[in-house]
Amino acid sequence: MKKNISIYGGGWVGAPLAFKLALAEFEVTVSASSAHKQAKHPNIKVVEFRAEPNMEKGLWDEMNQSEIKIWAIPPRRKKNSEEFYLQILQDWLSVLDEMIVKKIIFLSSTSIYQNVSDIVDEKSAIVVGFNYHLPFEIKNNMTANAGSSATSPQSVDVTRTDNYSMFNIMANYYYTFVHENTDPFSLHAIVGAGITHATITESFTEYDNSLYNINRNSSGNSHTGPIIDLGIGSNINLDRINIFIDAKMGIPATSSSTNNSTSSNFENPIPFHVSLNAGVRYNLFD
Repeated sequence: MKKNISIYGGGWVGAPLAFKLALAEFEVTVSASSAHKQAKHPNIKVVEFRAEPNMEKGLWDEMNQSEIKIWAIPPRRKKNSEEFYLQILQDWLSVLDEMIVKKIIFLSSTSIYQNVSDIVDEKSAIVVGFNYHLPFEIKNNMTANAGSSATSPQSVDVTRTDNYSMFNIMANYYYTFVHENTDPFSLHAIVGAGITHATITESFTEYDNSLYNINRNSSGNSHTGPIIDLGIGSNINLDRINIFIDAKMGIPATSSSTNNSTSSNFENPIPFHVSLNAGVRYNLFD
């Protein structure tokens, strides 16, 4: 006795699958918005069917005659597609609850990934984000020089404290290199680049500024410069809860150019810094 199989969705995957199953002597019912050339075979029945949210249950009947069902309808790329697709699946499952079903095979789709013209896998992702850094300070030892040769001593040591307040806009590439399908724990590497803006407030230990001068070499209290991000992070997925932690180094990007015997260097005013991001995400949807 031939087994009957229903394939919901006669597109790029569903139609070739229907043809392969028909060649293997299965009786196949495949849905399509119109008859598909690749699905033409004596063992294939093409049903003109388009799944929509909140359909009457009777409209599913012609596709629900078999005990083995394969779902090959992909999400649509349009506004509210997630809610639209989820509602269709919920309607389908409510219909199946009233039937005897031996097996359900759910086929995924490339539509779950970002629409990019590049190779996509489940180990990597590009994340664009905004980070605000907690204020921090950097201390530097400086020398204040006397303004007159009659002053003694001719120089004094001064400590300068730079108080930084920073935020950055980054584009980071995440690559997961430790993860097993059944293991909720994963490790990923981070590399990226972006722009950091820093507001700097200077303060100095006490010295007599009427007698001594400091060469600050400062171009202002606000600076913007390019940054390269390198880091490592981890995720722990516990059902709907995702715990994450990322440790990153912000390396100021500098450049230099050489023209014959003349060379010029760009000095990035943004300091090297280390950041630690940690938090908990909660998935509101099943």
